[in-house]
Amino acid sequence: MGQEEISYTDDDVFDDAVNDEDFASSAKETPSLACRRQIEARLEERRLQQQLQEYYDFDDDDDDDDE
Repeated sequence: MGQEEISYTDDDVFDDAVNDEDFASSAKETPSLACRRQIEARLEERRLQQQLQEYYDFDDDDDDDDE
C-alpha cells in the first residue's frame, strides 16, 4: 500500500478554526450555566432534606402513640 501525499502546506494556519466565534460566545455563558447548576443542586439537596425530615417526623409520631 502506498502512502498518500500530504494535503496541506507549511503556509497553512491551523491556529484559528472557522467556528471559533461560536466557542467564544459559549465561553461567556459558562459561568451562568455553572451557577444555575449549583443553584439546582442546592434546591435538590434542600428538597431531599425536607423529605427526610418529614419521613422521620412521621416515624417519631408513631412511636409516641404506642406508649
